[in-house]
Amino acid sequence: SEVLILLNSDTFVSPGSLRKLINAIKNNPDWGAVGPMTNAVGNEQLLLCNTNDKNEIFKESEKWLKASVDSKIATNQLSFFCVAFSRNTLNEVGYLDESFGLGYYEDVDFCIRIRNLQRKIYLLEDVFVYHRGSSSFSKVPQKTKELMKANRKKLLIKHPDICADDLIHLREANFRVMKHYI
Repeated sequence: SEVLILLNSDTFVSPGSLRKLINAIKNNPDWGAVGPMTNAVGNEQLLLCNTNDKNEIFKESEKWLKASVDSKIATNQLSFFCVAFSRNTLNEVGYLDESFGLGYYEDVDFCIRIRNLQRKIYLLEDVFVYHRGSSSFSKVPQKTKELMKANRKKLLIKHPDICADDLIHLREANFRVMKHYI
């Protein structure tokens, strides 16, 4: 099955990362989507780093990756700075909903639709993609907050049966990861 990868322009990919994402989807055709760890995101994909320097972040991530070979965590949603899924998944789920405009919550909506098909979504802990993060929105923080609020409202209208688990806060995501290990 053909594998599609959405990758933001503000990312830098570790060698072999895209191949691991592709293989995960090819080897598990019943999975809906997979995503990597990163340094800048608001969910459990976050790998906390002690620096903002890209090269140092890559060095820190290498230690994590070596300790996380073949580790994966089931999740409700992935941030689409980098995500992989099959062409079959896209055909069944449909495209990203353009009504969300410039960004925010279109990835959550897509993940909800994947889960509605009873497909799993996984975070691959042995894959890392550096993400500069919010480069499109950081210059206008008030507009960003307004866009996030408006798109959250659109999401809740589109999915009136949505539960709190679908819109998790980073702290909740971190608790889920800890529970995974315990």
